[in-house]
Amino acid sequence: MTRREEIFNTVVDVLEEQLVVDPEDITEQTSLHEDLNMDSLDDVEITMALEERYNVTVTDEEAARCVTVKDIVDLVDQLVNHTEQEEVSATETVAEDTSK
Repeated sequence: MTRREEIFNTVVDVLEEQLVVDPEDITEQTSLHEDLNMDSLDDVEITMALEERYNVTVTDEEAARCVTVKDIVDLVDQLVNHTEQEEVSATETVAEDTSK
């Protein structure tokens, strides 16, 4: 299973928990507000749940751009990838410092 598939499955789990929806009905093309009837409180709760699960921070602007499930998966994937790159960079810096 790819990381993207894992993120999709986690997003579906969060949506199922928060909205009490059938996970079988959720695809990447599912509209958050039209198909799942999410409101602004749901937006906040789902964003907070994903931030906690992935240890990332989602800005209000990033959250507002999420219209479909695919948008959420893309955003989380991007944030997780960015966080991993920062961790690798920090590790490389520490390794360089200790080699001097």
